[in-house]
Amino acid sequence: MLTPNDILNATFNRSFRGFDVDEVRDFLCDVSESTYKLIKENGDLKAVIEDLNKQIDELSQKPKEFAAEKEIEHKIKTPSESPVESRIQSDEQTALYEKLVKQNSELDIIIHEKETRLEDISQKGIFMVREIKNMLDKHIAICHSLEENE
Repeated sequence: MLTPNDILNATFNRSFRGFDVDEVRDFLCDVSESTYKLIKENGDLKAVIEDLNKQIDELSQKPKEFAAEKEIEHKIKTPSESPVESRIQSDEQTALYEKLVKQNSELDIIIHEKETRLEDISQKGIFMVREIKNMLDKHIAICHSLEENE
């Protein structure tokens, strides 16, 4: 893979009817600078993707705060001794269940947002790879033209 420095430091033999050396040098400087920026942005996007994947993994695991589900199971299995205790227990079960549903809903929203962001970043990465390929194809075409004109 060519690096920005490879492009910037490329030299060509002069020929009688070749391209203007200054124009080629200017173009190579522009290609080198663009390649450097795309490589850096690609690295940054890969780091963001890795971070988002870690976040998705963390969010997908059942965290301790969602242990309310176990509390509900325990309370459902434990019979109460009086109708008042039964009513209190039922209210507590309902509150715990609602809390669990709300937490799971929030978790689903966060996971969806992270997956959407990950998809956007992946698309940007694909676009950047295409841009780098197009620039390198143009550079190769110029090199072939220079060789043909020698």
